[in-house]
Amino acid sequence: MGMFVSIGFSASFAEPITQSLIFKTIGEAELEMKLYYPPDWKAAEEKLPALVLFFGGGWHGGDINHFHDMPNDLARRGMIVVTPEYRTGGKYGATPDQCLEDAKSAMRYVYANADALGVDVDKVAAGGRSAGGQLAASTAFSKGFNAEGDDESVRCVPDALVLFNPVIDNGPGGFGHGAVQKYWKNFSPMHNISTNPPPTIFLTGDKDQYTPIETAHKYKVEMEKHAGRCDLIIYEGGTHGSPFYGFYQETLQNVAGFLVSLEYLKPGGIR
Repeated sequence: MGMFVSIGFSASFAEPITQSLIFKTIGEAELEMKLYYPPDWKAAEEKLPALVLFFGGGWHGGDINHFHDMPNDLARRGMIVVTPEYRTGGKYGATPDQCLEDAKSAMRYVYANADALGVDVDKVAAGGRSAGGQLAASTAFSKGFNAEGDDESVRCVPDALVLFNPVIDNGPGGFGHGAVQKYWKNFSPMHNISTNPPPTIFLTGDKDQYTPIETAHKYKVEMEKHAGRCDLIIYEGGTHGSPFYGFYQETLQNVAGFLVSLEYLKPGGIR
């Protein structure tokens, strides 16, 4: 498990407890996972809901520090936030399908090690920004893309989704179609939504240049068509990344409210 270490932040609240570990080694790549715990959490005494957040960057860039204050803020409110690394094109020469393999491996690691990590196995959500949102949704919907050596008997499907401007349509005319053309039919979350999908909050701007507002509305329609819940939050004038740039406090409140509705967090803010 490794040692717990603290990270600093400029706020008057107590610092969350953090831990870093290597959850997957493939070739020369050692993939890191950082976990954020409530400041008063005590190992082995309490199992908490978890949110696994995948960073964005077009499957090419980005890193696990992509989420600014979100992991700290949600940890202070009473849950575990996990930010896993995955192989990107820029750092590892990875292709989008390999990014998804790593995302599914990360979810399986959390489920398989839930007791040791302090995670409530019945309350594990996945989320992410941009391509990270696509990967989170794909752990729920996309067929195949399981890493060699992964135990497929361990689930990778989350119980809920928290999506920030996700590029969830990878079909013809959608984001990155050229890079995934050979396997888009199984890869694109928009095209693989199944019955009773995980409840979702989808946050985006109406001027997003990579996730058109029409795509966001279509996703909501598809979710509801399959008996699912989709809380669509649209920021007027917001472009790609708007949930974190210019609208962060509103985003935090919306996400916390969604998680309270699922009983991942308790009402009332800081725990």
